[in-house]
Amino acid sequence: MNRYRKFPAMIVSAVLAVLAVTGANAQNTATVPSELVSYPDTIVVNGKIVTMDNKSILSDNPGSIVEAMAIRGGKIFALGSQKDMMRFAGPQTRIIDVQGKTVIPGIIETHVHPESTMNAVRLFEAERDQYSLPAGIHTAILLPSNNAADTYAAIAEFIKKYPPEPGEWVHIRLVENENTNYPDIGALTNGIYNDFLTLPEFSKVIPNNPATLSSGSTPSAITQVGLVVRVRIAPDGKAKMEPLSVPQALKDLTNDNSTLAENDNPFEQLFRDNATKDRKDSYHAHLAQGCGFSEEYPHHMQHCSHRNILLNRKGLDKTLELWPSFTIAANDMTGLSKLGHEGDRGIVGGVFQESGAWERVINPPRMPKQLTMDLMEAALNMYNSAGVTMIASSVEFGDAMTAVYNLLRRDNRLPVRWGYGFEMFRSPVMYPNNSLTVVEMGAHHGSIKTNEWFWPMGITDGGVGDSRQVACFGNDLPGPEMLKNRELCWDADAYRIKKVLLPALMTGWRPFSLHSFGSEAFRKHVAWIEEARVKGRMTMDDIRALRIGFAHGGAIGKVPEVVELMKRYNLYVPIQPNDVSASLTQVKRYGPEGLEFLAPTKTLLEAGVNVVGETEYSSPRPDIYFNALDMFVNRRVRHESMPKDKGEIVMPAEAVSRATALRLYTSRAAEWLFAEDVAGSLEPGKLADYTVLNKDYFTVPKDEILDNKAIMTVVGDKIMYQDPEYKPAVSKGAGK
Repeated sequence: MNRYRKFPAMIVSAVLAVLAVTGANAQNTATVPSELVSYPDTIVVNGKIVTMDNKSILSDNPGSIVEAMAIRGGKIFALGSQKDMMRFAGPQTRIIDVQGKTVIPGIIETHVHPESTMNAVRLFEAERDQYSLPAGIHTAILLPSNNAADTYAAIAEFIKKYPPEPGEWVHIRLVENENTNYPDIGALTNGIYNDFLTLPEFSKVIPNNPATLSSGSTPSAITQVGLVVRVRIAPDGKAKMEPLSVPQALKDLTNDNSTLAENDNPFEQLFRDNATKDRKDSYHAHLAQGCGFSEEYPHHMQHCSHRNILLNRKGLDKTLELWPSFTIAANDMTGLSKLGHEGDRGIVGGVFQESGAWERVINPPRMPKQLTMDLMEAALNMYNSAGVTMIASSVEFGDAMTAVYNLLRRDNRLPVRWGYGFEMFRSPVMYPNNSLTVVEMGAHHGSIKTNEWFWPMGITDGGVGDSRQVACFGNDLPGPEMLKNRELCWDADAYRIKKVLLPALMTGWRPFSLHSFGSEAFRKHVAWIEEARVKGRMTMDDIRALRIGFAHGGAIGKVPEVVELMKRYNLYVPIQPNDVSASLTQVKRYGPEGLEFLAPTKTLLEAGVNVVGETEYSSPRPDIYFNALDMFVNRRVRHESMPKDKGEIVMPAEAVSRATALRLYTSRAAEWLFAEDVAGSLEPGKLADYTVLNKDYFTVPKDEILDNKAIMTVVGDKIMYQDPEYKPAVSKGAGK
């Protein structure tokens, strides 16, 4: 039996019609100027091309499977047998023999952060580090005891020994001490939020210079106690580092202290080998996964900020000089302690710290535009290496937006197609004018049909709401008081996102990436959507047409009432495998009932919910998306950084077929980007975006899905990534 299905009858007819005309008029074609003949640019042959043209979400049938594909003008011209496709070939047609490999539509990622991926790029590291460090004196001080006075005394002693120059910043990293009540970063952060250390007292020991005291955080570039460095900014924007004190242990580590001030990045090894940062693997994994608490480290805060920065009076004054609305924004937006008023108390935390907003105001980007563009291009190329051809993401920083447009002007394209959102909800720099801004800007909601490379899709949330390991279930999931108290369930009327979401929806914006991990958090967001609909005199069809998108969804559950809300408002509900892994710890504590909330993919799809795949991978690699597909197919819950033989099978009844899992990252993901007419499957007229795999994802044993990887990624008929060991045969001309 032939393993290839016949391609659609209408395409067969079109092929035969063209061939018939070609044959009937063979004597005339020789006289047609070559400029008027439009042959395919490329024909892909000798492949198992899985078109994914069956859009039935729960079907295990992926659709038509063909041998060859003809491409013209960056779009698919026809698909079929190798013999029929080769009859289209012209003298300059590129023939790519994929050597029997499986070809699938390009992966479409609905939630990533290219700016984070820029930090993962292993290029230009020594150079870009020189543009990132803020000016000032940098050091690290070990927390002496539980007595705050001892900490202030240690700071005063340091200032006496290393007096700053007039106006110079002092950046001190306070290192947690396991012999105190603050044994880890979470506990120390919590202590600062609750006035263990305060702005007035900190200002007494450093009264004349702006200063920061941080827990597990920049701006101090130093993590090793006893190391003191002065950073000055040269006219070219590079940081020049002068060691003021280098402990003997670090001198031994570098072997040659005389070169410390001369290397491109003299402290790179010191930062990497910081002796005070030795922690158990479980703790590192916990921090990598985000929020919540663990029994081993009970002091951890029940939110996503394990770090913060305390300013002294001069530091706060300098902040207000550059950012006049800082205290208003921080008071309203941080809210990570019962004391509140974080801005008035000089605390930079929560979204201010996590997003880097404060540091970008105080230490504006100095990197040359060309280097920023190179890093952005390299970051987008990393997605190509994972088989990704299209992404949805916010653009969080102005220099990133500039870099994208610089790439577009240079190349008239990007390495991946990008539907972007404005980071309105989380942007503290815009606060408290976000709500006015979304109205005055008007709703930006473009289309891939008008710009195939970079188009606006609305505004994004990006970090507000509940979070992994502290998902808000409310009354949907009963549990012990200790567990319920740790759920991050905010006051729906007071929460700041409402101040932006309502006017945005009423103006016509499409919100996406709304953070909702638990069922009650989802319900709260929908209540705001309904309030905006009523106030904005919008119909239900108006709301449904927006395809409002959520984010993460690791523990969204299958509460009937919530499922009906998802369907009624036509909401798109992503499930992210890494968040499923992170949420597992929390839901287990509730017993078997809690596990029912963990990514009930099949149940939601059967109910008609628009489930979509997302990953938020910041360091893409060729095999990484098969970790996600494995979770959906095998229900093996594991963080993508774990060894392949690790993981836990959870709720296997919620497993879906391989075809369904792949649709979550192709045709369904295309709907998220309003791109289903041009992407998400391999069909005539659609974009020539495809990925070649090393193995046949559809036929390998299920336990070998993780062994699949992308070996070639093509975007718009241009090869953007090719595995060095994969050598497809490439030739030119008809008859090859």
